[in-house]
Amino acid sequence: MVNFPQEVKDFADAFKQLQEARHVADYDPTARFTKDTAEEKLGLAETSIGALKSVSSKNKKAFATWVLITSHGAKQARKQARHTGAQ
Repeated sequence: MVNFPQEVKDFADAFKQLQEARHVADYDPTARFTKDTAEEKLGLAETSIGALKSVSSKNKKAFATWVLITSHGAKQARKQARHTGAQ
């Protein structure tokens, strides 16, 4: 397991929470959000971005690289490359 600074871990957690809320807002026609909920999500985004800004450039680059190489798209590309190479 990769060990990132706590600020990076908190950012990743906040990103996941915010992405899930966005998916609900985008795809659930019955979803309703209060002004307080929207302000809470905005505060979470601002806080996590602010904390991420305090992280060293080296750790931000390492995290971005880790996200890219462990993403669903990267996994699919590796799977396709293995399949293509086996033929």
